[in-house]
Amino acid sequence: MVVLMQVYSRVFLVCGVLLTTQGAPSSPGLPLCVLAWSITEIVRYGYYALNLINSVPQSLLFLRYSTFLILYPLGITGELLCMYHALDEIASEKLFTILMPNTWNFVFNYYYFLIFYMLLYIPLFPVLFGHMLKQRNKMLSKDIKKQV
Repeated sequence: MVVLMQVYSRVFLVCGVLLTTQGAPSSPGLPLCVLAWSITEIVRYGYYALNLINSVPQSLLFLRYSTFLILYPLGITGELLCMYHALDEIASEKLFTILMPNTWNFVFNYYYFLIFYMLLYIPLFPVLFGHMLKQRNKMLSKDIKKQV
């Protein structure tokens, strides 16, 4: 579930905000996202590749389960900044908004959805970060036990 939320967050930001607005890609949040995501993926897939042949160096194991301490808040800050910089354009152009009347008698306002989505980061960030801390403790304590 945690991985699903993390992947969804990235896909939503790219497809639902960055590719559909002019404001988000020019926001100061995009370089933060790209930096955090890039370093995370380089470390993660380097770890996965070396783990396949059982030759993960101690330094890479440490990086795999420690870089999130800085990169996770940095990436989330970037994501939120991108969304924030897209809000005015989404409101003015009524992007992805369905107004009444329509055949389904349904209303959807993407602007308010995006604000709600941004507010979800408040209760979800501690959950996701806590999960990563548990993973870190589990994996790094295993490694310490192996060395002893």
